Amino acid sequence: MEEMRTYFTMERYAIEFNSNELQFYNTLGNHNYSYKERINHYWKLINESKTIKGYACKKVTVSYGCRE
Repeated sequence: MEEMRTYFTMERYAIEFNSNELQFYNTLGNHNYSYKERINHYWKLINESKTIKGYACKKVTVSYGCRE
């Protein structure tokens, strides 16, 4: 179990979306990682919003990697 704590974290990841680019952020141990990915998907905006950690968020759905 101790070895697993070295490689895995209970922290959640963060994703930012701007135009057609996705920025992914995650922490592994004491290191922060991020990468950008260009995407061409059709997002469906759902009439639902919520404030999360001070950010105004809107709910969307998209099909990506055989997932909805």
